[in-house]
Amino acid sequence: MRRLLLTSILVGAVLFGASALASAQQYPPSGPTITLSSQNVAGGGAVTVSGTGWQPGAQITITVQSPASVLGTVSPGASGTFSVTFQIPCSAGAGQHTITGSGTGQDGQQHSVSASLTVGACGVATRALATTGSSSLSIYVGIGVAFMLLGAALTVAFARRRKERLGI
Repeated sequence: MRRLLLTSILVGAVLFGASALASAQQYPPSGPTITLSSQNVAGGGAVTVSGTGWQPGAQITITVQSPASVLGTVSPGASGTFSVTFQIPCSAGAGQHTITGSGTGQDGQQHSVSASLTVGACGVATRALATTGSSSLSIYVGIGVAFMLLGAALTVAFARRRKERLGI
């Protein structure tokens, strides 16, 4: 009976560990990315643009679209990452805009990647919508493993009780 319990615990641990590793890795590996410190900013306000997966030392041009305006250029460090703060010009106007990073990725190819930005009226702060839900699956896997271990423990306990009752 102890073997069954230990085997169940071992299987549960392996499944839980494998699911955590699977959720931590991205496949296939992606190209360069950019992210914004905020998806909402007032015209004239600042936003930090961060990037990963770019060729170290390459010139990455950061633009805001509609109307197109170059915010500046940045050179990624040795790890292919950067983080730089730009001021969104009031001339961009209020509304939905796209921040684009264009340059050479770590694969040596030219890439152009974008992130959405909502710009408020010049000098007027905007608020982000509330985020709901979860993108994490590991909590559900953990609950499933806990129920599986509970089931194994109950099976062992009932088997022992039955043996005691039958005198085996």
